[in-house]
Amino acid sequence: MPRPQERLRRFAGAAGTALGCLAWAGGVAWLGTAPWGALPEADSAPLRALLAAPPGGALRGGVAARDLPVFLPNSSPEVPLRLLQLRLLPGVGVGLLCGPRPSLQHLLTQLVPQFWGPVLEQLRARPRPPPLPPQVLGYLLIHRGRKQSGIVRGAGQGGALPPPLRAGALRRLRVLLEPQIGRGPHGSPKLCYVSLPTHTGCCLVRPELTLLLLLPPGTPRDPLSPTALSALSALGHG
Repeated sequence: MPRPQERLRRFAGAAGTALGCLAWAGGVAWLGTAPWGALPEADSAPLRALLAAPPGGALRGGVAARDLPVFLPNSSPEVPLRLLQLRLLPGVGVGLLCGPRPSLQHLLTQLVPQFWGPVLEQLRARPRPPPLPPQVLGYLLIHRGRKQSGIVRGAGQGGALPPPLRAGALRRLRVLLEPQIGRGPHGSPKLCYVSLPTHTGCCLVRPELTLLLLLPPGTPRDPLSPTALSALSALGHG
């Protein structure tokens, strides 16, 4: 039986798209094909925002789906692509970025049963990732050169840092913490911290990834390590 990553790649191939395919569980990305991972941040961020909202309308054995036109600032700014969102189980689904084909009907009647029907029970039994810690206002995860970021609009006490300002704050934190990230023995995990009047920054560095968290102002240093590890687990890398 193909591994989940290989199943996802074959599913995208059978759908006739080389633009990318993503599986999610518990509201966060679980697996993605190489083309999806190679999307620029300006393109992947709006796609993740659309995938965060579950589709409605049960279709064929409980599968829910929607077909959304999307303009991507870098990849397709003038001609819309399609984002096909397929919920296989509550909280578990697949997102497919494609052109005019395939039709949603073909996916639901042919490809979903073929590729995902045999493993629905495995997906049902898969432990769901925990939610992001409630104090996280935003995050930036860089894993083997691929970036994943998000702004949490209803989380924590934003104080002087409302959601529209958080993306800029994350970018500035990354520059501010860069000197600390570069210190220490090569390859050893470490945690960096900075406290500012409007927010707190926390950066967890491991050999293969960097996680930057935006937290409320005045967050004490002591609980930062468990908060960072919980966030990493929620994002599928714990």
